[in-house]
Amino acid sequence: MNSRNVLSRGFKAPLRLENESFWRPFMTNAVSYMKGLTLSNGQLVSDSFRKTCAVGFVVSATSTLFLFDTTVKQEKQLKYLLTYKFSQDHLELFFALIRSRGGHNNNPSPLQLKATMRRLLCHNKLISVTTGNCLPVDSCKLMSIHDFQSAGSIPCL
Repeated sequence: MNSRNVLSRGFKAPLRLENESFWRPFMTNAVSYMKGLTLSNGQLVSDSFRKTCAVGFVVSATSTLFLFDTTVKQEKQLKYLLTYKFSQDHLELFFALIRSRGGHNNNPSPLQLKATMRRLLCHNKLISVTTGNCLPVDSCKLMSIHDFQSAGSIPCL
């Protein structure tokens, strides 16, 4: 669930109808395995206090399968599905940018958050940061705003 390039092969390849017989059995087996994981006392991991990883993977995999089935297989809206954009890396980079605007204070007050969001949205100064929980892998825009005059939208607050 980390495909980001159309030309990749193997498990990094985009999810397509042509390679579904390769990745779908692996994904369904992985989901079954995660659902059946038990602790040393016999309790299911998904029913314990340590369930975050197992439940998170099962939900992500199930959601990915559902998105593939609806958008690629049934409605044929897409030719393939690149799953990297579904990861939380983009969100972590965005919040790292908000925290970095505060200087030494990485826990902004509501007023500071509002001012930072206003500046980021109105001035479109979203660039990736080199510190934080994750590093940017691709050069996609984190946020973009449309031309307000042509779109007839309300300008930034």
